[in-house]
Amino acid sequence: MQKKIFVFVGILQMSLSLMAQGNYTNDWENPMVFQRYREKVHASFIPFQDENTALKGNRNKSAFYQLLNGYWKFRWVPDVKDTVAGFYLSSFNDAGWDSIPVPGNVEMYGHGYPHYTNVTYPHPNTPPYIRRDNPVSHYRRAFFIPSSWKDKEIFLCFEGYQSAMYVWVNGVLAGYTEGSMTPAKFNITRHVKPGRNTVAVRLFKWSDGSYLEDQDFWRLSGIFRDVYLEANPIIHLRDFTVITDLDEQYQHAELKIKCQIKNFSSRTAAVPRIAVRLYDKEGKQILDKTMVSPVKIPAGGETEIPFTAFVENPRKWSAEYPYLYLLTFTLYDGKKTIESISTRIGFREVEIKNGLLLVNGQKVYLRGVDRHEFDPDYGRTVSRELMIKDIVMMKKHNVNAVRTSHYPNHPMWLDLCDELGIYLWDEANIECHANHSLSDNEEWTEAYLDRGMSMVQRDKNHPSVIVWSMGNESGDGRNFRKLYEEIKKYDPSRPVHYEDSRKKVPVPDIPVEELVPASQYDIVSNMYASPAEMVKLHRQNPSRPVILCEYVHAMGNSCGGVADYWDTIYAYPRMQGAFVWDWVDQGLRKRNDKGESFFAYGGDFGDFPNDGSFCLDGLVNPDRIKHPQLDEIRKVYQPVRFRAVNLAEGKIAVTNLLAFTNLDEYDCFWTVKSNGGIVAAGKLAAVRAAPYETREIVVPVRDLSLSPTQEYFLVVSFNLKTSVPWAEAGYAVAFEQFPLNRRPAKQWTEPEKTVQLIVKETGDEILFQGAGFEYRISKKEGTFSSLSVQSRELLYKPGKINFFRPPTENDRVDVNGMKKWKKYGLDSLQPVLKKIQYEIVNPQVATVTSVFDVVNQRKEVCFEVMALYTLYASGEIRIETWIEPDARIRTLPKVGWQFYVKKELQNVRWNGFGAETYPDRKAAGIVDVFQATVDELWHSHIVPQENGNRSDIRWVTLSDNEGYGLYADGDTLMNFSVRRYSDDNIYHARHTIDLQPLDYIVFNFDYRQQGIGTATCGPGVFEPYLLQASPMQFAIRLVPAHLGIREASDIFRSAMKPLPSRPRLKKPVVTLSEPFFNKPAR
Repeated sequence: MQKKIFVFVGILQMSLSLMAQGNYTNDWENPMVFQRYREKVHASFIPFQDENTALKGNRNKSAFYQLLNGYWKFRWVPDVKDTVAGFYLSSFNDAGWDSIPVPGNVEMYGHGYPHYTNVTYPHPNTPPYIRRDNPVSHYRRAFFIPSSWKDKEIFLCFEGYQSAMYVWVNGVLAGYTEGSMTPAKFNITRHVKPGRNTVAVRLFKWSDGSYLEDQDFWRLSGIFRDVYLEANPIIHLRDFTVITDLDEQYQHAELKIKCQIKNFSSRTAAVPRIAVRLYDKEGKQILDKTMVSPVKIPAGGETEIPFTAFVENPRKWSAEYPYLYLLTFTLYDGKKTIESISTRIGFREVEIKNGLLLVNGQKVYLRGVDRHEFDPDYGRTVSRELMIKDIVMMKKHNVNAVRTSHYPNHPMWLDLCDELGIYLWDEANIECHANHSLSDNEEWTEAYLDRGMSMVQRDKNHPSVIVWSMGNESGDGRNFRKLYEEIKKYDPSRPVHYEDSRKKVPVPDIPVEELVPASQYDIVSNMYASPAEMVKLHRQNPSRPVILCEYVHAMGNSCGGVADYWDTIYAYPRMQGAFVWDWVDQGLRKRNDKGESFFAYGGDFGDFPNDGSFCLDGLVNPDRIKHPQLDEIRKVYQPVRFRAVNLAEGKIAVTNLLAFTNLDEYDCFWTVKSNGGIVAAGKLAAVRAAPYETREIVVPVRDLSLSPTQEYFLVVSFNLKTSVPWAEAGYAVAFEQFPLNRRPAKQWTEPEKTVQLIVKETGDEILFQGAGFEYRISKKEGTFSSLSVQSRELLYKPGKINFFRPPTENDRVDVNGMKKWKKYGLDSLQPVLKKIQYEIVNPQVATVTSVFDVVNQRKEVCFEVMALYTLYASGEIRIETWIEPDARIRTLPKVGWQFYVKKELQNVRWNGFGAETYPDRKAAGIVDVFQATVDELWHSHIVPQENGNRSDIRWVTLSDNEGYGLYADGDTLMNFSVRRYSDDNIYHARHTIDLQPLDYIVFNFDYRQQGIGTATCGPGVFEPYLLQASPMQFAIRLVPAHLGIREASDIFRSAMKPLPSRPRLKKPVVTLSEPFFNKPAR
């Protein structure tokens, strides 16, 4: 009997292959076969046995639902040729098989390996064929059909799988499917029996569908979303569409519903009575209507039943106020309930009018991010808890929109976005990045339509979905034009976006050569356009909004220039936002042979070809630890803009950039601080500013007594009055800091005549001694070799003038970055001492002048540097530096001093910006006094790189646990960073586990830094933030001290008067005076 069944199924499979259109042998290598026996996709819902259960919405309480998640029997083989014969038969013995959790990606459990590429296909580009080993996963499990499901139609549903699979039930083929990211549902009624049954799945990692799944992500396979059984009555509400049509005043609504009633029986049937009820969030019933239709449903057929109802002034849904109603459909046979279905809906309307994207009649700004579904341990299987964590983090950082790049996300994600308030651009699972020809190939048209329309049919009732996206980076062609037509015909209530069909459209008064090719369809969404290009796009397209679907590529230490983008967006009426690429680093957790954990990227699993670390371009780490640039996003995305009107009078203009919320919904707090202390604080009366309205507020600072020797700052913030699901009351949604006075000049003091500085010359050093200190300058190095206070040594070894930073991912590809820096040899610089002299100016002051050639590894002189060290009997040190770069050098990573201090000096305190900041990413900076440890100031990027810079520094101290340490400031605002790793180690490390902690601390005290840009994909560092190589002069001050006794702010206010400044010369020259020495460096 088993042999006969096996032969029958084999003949059936052969017949199916022969039936395929075209001259293709295998379903999984045939673009015109992407499903067999798969049901048409419908909105996400589950039938319940009665309305009371449906109202609670818990699927697991449905008598018509059975979840099949859990451990399945499993066998993986490396190629199709190794497929296990007959494994789908009920009698097959799988006792020796492994078990694997479903949902899950098989590679995450050691079967095969994850493979990362961005554009390049992981297989030869020969569509539709897979000309490489094609791993196959075999799944089996038993399930039980309850007797209560007798006379029901029974369906087996897979919500996500990749990339193609056959499904058998009790040895009989139930169907075949591709598409991966939308449900595959099969009617298995004829294949099951009451009691124990068996389901088997043969899943291919690669298929012709893989050519349309060339997204920038890990190529993983398996059943990665829920699997369940569903029982439907013979007469069943198969699908429904809900449209909430608001009137011209966006006040009242017409609720428009289309119900698809399915008749599974073999005879004509009447449409059952359908009760339609609507409940508000508090459970109050506000609508109770009955649909009765004389229409007959043909045997095995389906009938559409329309329904409309007027709803008076419903609460509207928006990302700001995500108010949801509960809509139920209950089907009756007489008084008996056949089934009841519930869904949450929101009353909202989306349209493009006068070139603006409107929600409920209001212009909205989309402060967006792109998001892959990703978990570092489970791949594309993402838990509800992690989804909520993502949304909460987004909301706290003022993100209000997500593009589901580049595929329809888990249905639960859409439910949560409905509930918590996120605008969605829902994107179809279409990307043929490495072969755009498919988009204009008729053999692939139906596959495009299936993928796009399956998304629309599944997600059409979600209020959070405000834009359909047809796919990503697949060129243009007839298949997209056809899909656009189908979507607009099916759902005219939403705009449709697709970016990669760019054209130059003639515009009066604009020369053709000045036109920027603009994305077509309903929204201008050019990815990675610069602010200047955005202005051109805005001018060229007067009837469409400009919203970038990707920008400020967040790879590594990134997001430079985001404030420049939003200054531009707010300056032009039809610019309405942009989406950061992207939310989360796609790093998979891995361990090396020593058991050390790290996040892996392309190539770390032996995957070839690969695109290396290009998958690490998120605002948060894989474990959701945020990157510093997320603070910048929070600040720039904040929905309130501040402008100083008259700070002396406390007058500030605030503009409300929310679409539906008055600012009086928030508490407005103000605080005046100086040197880390609160001078005054309070709460203003409610600020009544309607959406997009500007109001002037007055903060009571006029009568404050401000000392001319102190620096004062005012911070104004708008905070939540009450707790919301994503934040507690008091959380600051928007804030701004204003200086209330000019930064005070230092108070110069003359050295005390009673204190003397002792200067001695030894063989290799010059020794300086005073009350409680001893400093040494090396004659070989030309810099300090020792700084000792109270017999405690602070330095580990001599420091140096420094022009290099370990490159960021952006630096490595920026045209003004690492390529040029390496060409100049800036990554191998060493100062060579040419001359040195010292001079005793008077009993209290001495100077040392060192002249360096800073050379690269080719011994080319890149910089000529003169350093003038002035030492005072008080223990204070002033270092004036003159720099002359070689004419070949155009831009620099940084300019400053790099010191190497004892590892005990791990406690850092500073006055300046608290957040990590760079010249083009400092909007989030707040000036205050902060403290942290060296380790806390290091940010761990998956690929080690430059990080941790703090800018606008007034002063900084490093001290040990007893308070002994080093104070530093400059004649101008400075930058600093501290770390336990060498620049060279950071530069060459591929992973965090490659970092080797030093036995000392690297202390960078920098005059200037170059910006960081977003060059990995998009514009490099904008012109204002480039550090141009030019002659420079700057001065810093060092004070070794017991910082528990000498307060840093006191040191800052009072400084030794510098000696008369020497003129900057084209080439540093030392004028010798007795006593002196002048020896070549050894």
